[in-house]
Amino acid sequence: METNNYQGLRERSDLNLTADLDPEIKMEKKRVDLISNCPIKLTTGDNLSSCDDEDDEYSSFPVKIANNPTLGRYLVARRDLKAGELILREDPIFVSPNSGDNTCFGCCLKAKNPRPCSTCGWPVCGKECEQIPFHSRNECAVFSSAGITPPLQPPYDFIHPAELIKVLRAVLISKGRTAEDAATWGAMTKLESHMKQREAIPKVRFMSTLTKNFIRGACHVGDVPEEQIDLILGIIDVNAFRHTLHPNNPLRMEAVKANKDVDKNATFLYPKGSMAAHGCRRTVRWETLPSGTLEMYVTEDTPALSLLTHPYVDLMKGTPERRRLLRDQFYFDCSCPRCSDRTELGTHFSTLKCPTCFEGNLLPDYPLHYKSPWTCASCHATKPSHFERNVVRGMQAEMKSVLEQCSGNNLAVVAGLAKLLGKYRGKICHPNHFAVVDVEYHLVRRMALMRKPTVDLLLEMKKLIHKYLDIAVVFYPGIK
Repeated sequence: METNNYQGLRERSDLNLTADLDPEIKMEKKRVDLISNCPIKLTTGDNLSSCDDEDDEYSSFPVKIANNPTLGRYLVARRDLKAGELILREDPIFVSPNSGDNTCFGCCLKAKNPRPCSTCGWPVCGKECEQIPFHSRNECAVFSSAGITPPLQPPYDFIHPAELIKVLRAVLISKGRTAEDAATWGAMTKLESHMKQREAIPKVRFMSTLTKNFIRGACHVGDVPEEQIDLILGIIDVNAFRHTLHPNNPLRMEAVKANKDVDKNATFLYPKGSMAAHGCRRTVRWETLPSGTLEMYVTEDTPALSLLTHPYVDLMKGTPERRRLLRDQFYFDCSCPRCSDRTELGTHFSTLKCPTCFEGNLLPDYPLHYKSPWTCASCHATKPSHFERNVVRGMQAEMKSVLEQCSGNNLAVVAGLAKLLGKYRGKICHPNHFAVVDVEYHLVRRMALMRKPTVDLLLEMKKLIHKYLDIAVVFYPGIK
């Protein structure tokens, strides 16, 4: 597979791509061009030395905090870094369980045999987990006093209780009941909340109202201002490390290979690690130890003052889908080199095949524009933005249908996925398109379940696995 290592990141055809554009696209182009021309680039260290540095207590580590209006607080390299170097180790200032079945509210591990806490009735592993301060001093005391036992009653059963508990924990900490709580809250308030961007989103407003009613009404914690609850919701939403690894995520492979615990299901906030900026090609990888301690390692040789990034979303998604996730979940439009490149660093991870000439690659004219037209590099035929989205949605729906309808018949699933690949791979989508790669991933998993696979089948599995890893390492450098 060809990778261009950042060469040709602004690849464009010779067409006059600004001609005859929809006025709404032109307006969006002007807005995104302002983002693209910002001196802060999300995967390079250029011009970062002009940012205001913030003195901190982490001088023993080769990272420092910088600050500017575009990114807020973020991490940069204090000096030149070598690939694989440990750049940060710190304990969490906040821990809370994630949504999920059988998660212990004390240690946040997925308990094999959870039992009710003897004080509040919510699930824990055992007596030791009941006494973990994050649980015993916070929701356990409140729930036992207010008589809140599982399951939550309407309207609070609308979401998983863990989502309400993490906010309740933070609200109680923000009251500064102890010196430790006051210090924790002080560190949390240094993290970005994006309150202004969030307040305009209907689902955020709904969750805000539901959470406030739960905390101030059902839990009888009424001495905290509503604005403070909104601030906490933003801090957790924007900055949390959520330790849940999807089976299709290359990071899970790293964790399993390193014998790391992949069953922890927790939300963490870190005083410095949570300030790392997003990058659609990571420059650092992170691990959480069973204790919750965060370790960050640089994935490649990195010059001093370079911006240090890790992914906020799954990087094994194409640019249009990935950027929509970042906009909807983290409230910014990414303009990193990968997002800016029509070919996604030479991988063609979002590239379609031209439906007119059937030979050329169909690429977005302006990859930073959600409504950009897509143009064939060979015949110059053009398709509107919704054409790409309809193709991707169609393929994903067909894969879901195969997995659901044939779930009890592994051979039928293998046959159905293989047929789907025959329809899309290299004909409708580029062979490296992320939706194609996702189908191939599920196909390999199903092939692995077959008894006595043939040599040809094993060779095909090997081929698909190597293809997946060849693409993944472009976005996740440092995978071993």
